[in-house]
Amino acid sequence: MSAPARPPEGGASQSPERAQPANRTHPLPQEGGRGDGSSTPARPPEGGASQSPERAQPANRTHPLSQEGGRGEGPRMTILSVQNLSRRFGGLTAVDDVSLAVSPGTVHAVIGPNGAGKTTLLNLMCGIYTPSSGSIWLDDHDLSGAPHYAFARLGLGRTFQTPQIFNNMSALENVMVGRYMHEQRGLFLGLAEALLRLPTLRAAERRSREEAAELMRVVGLERYLDAEADALPYGALKRLEIARALALKPKLLLLDEPAAGLNHSEAVEIEQLIGQLVERGMTVVLVEHNMRLVMEVSDAILVLDHGRRLAEGPPQMVREDPRVIEAYLGKEAAEDARSAVAV
Repeated sequence: MSAPARPPEGGASQSPERAQPANRTHPLPQEGGRGDGSSTPARPPEGGASQSPERAQPANRTHPLSQEGGRGEGPRMTILSVQNLSRRFGGLTAVDDVSLAVSPGTVHAVIGPNGAGKTTLLNLMCGIYTPSSGSIWLDDHDLSGAPHYAFARLGLGRTFQTPQIFNNMSALENVMVGRYMHEQRGLFLGLAEALLRLPTLRAAERRSREEAAELMRVVGLERYLDAEADALPYGALKRLEIARALALKPKLLLLDEPAAGLNHSEAVEIEQLIGQLVERGMTVVLVEHNMRLVMEVSDAILVLDHGRRLAEGPPQMVREDPRVIEAYLGKEAAEDARSAVAV
C-alpha cells in the first residue's frame, strides 16, 4: 500500500485553475531525468531545523512533500518547498521564518514594499545566500546550504533585477553561455577537442548555436540574432537574460523584477512571455512590483513585509486583504477597505 499524500507545509495556495496540468510537455527537456525510485517519503525535523552551510546534497533523503501515493504513482504536489527559512545579516533579519510551496506549472509571485526581503528570499532559493535556518527542497533534493551551482544542475534558472549581460559578446553568444552545463566534457577531452578542432567540438558548437537561436526566437528576439549585446535596448536585454536562463533547460525559473524599468508595451510583452512559458510547462517564481502584471499571470501570491510572511493566497484574495493594503498604502487606506468589506 502506498504512503498517503501530505499537504504542503508553508500554507502555499494551490490554484484550482492551473495546478498540475495534465499532458503538458516541458519545452526544454532536461538531460538525465530524475530516477524512478519508490521509497516512502521521510519527514524532516519539525520547525525547519537549521542546516549546516557545509552540507552538500545528502544521499537517500526524500522530499517532505511527497507525491500522492509515493514516487511514480501520482502527480507531484510541489516542485519547490521552502520551510521556516530565515537569513540574518549581523543584527538585521532580512528573511524571518518564511515558508513557501510552489506547484509545478504555476506562477507563484512574491511581492511586498521595498526592503521587504523579496530579493533576499530569491537569493536563498538559488544558493547565492546560505540560510541562517530553515530548509530548501527542490523536488526530492535537500539543498539547504548547498552551493549555487548545485541548484543550477538540478534545474533551477535565475534572472536578476539588473540584466547581467556580457557586453563584449554577441546576443547569441550570451544565450550560448547558458548551455555550458550541458556541454561539459572534462578537462582533457575538452582541451584536446579545442586544440585539434575535432568534429565533435564543431558539432557541439553548431548544436549550441542552433538551440540558442531558437530560444531567442521563443523570447521574441529573432531580429537581434546577429547583434552585439551592448547594442540591444534595455527591454530586449531583459528578454535576453530570460533566454539565457532557459538555455540551462530549467524546470523552475526565478524571475527577479523582469518588468522593472520597462514601458507599458514592453511590460505586456514580458507578461505574454511568462504566460507562454507556463503554457508549455514551465514553473515560475516571480518577484515583481508591477501589480497589473502580477495579478494577470499569478496563480498564488506571497506578500512579505519586513522579512515576514504577511499574507498568501490567490490574487483576488491578496488584492483585497486589508493587511496588504496597509503595507502598501497606509492605515487609512486599510481602514477604508475594512469599512467597504463590512458594508
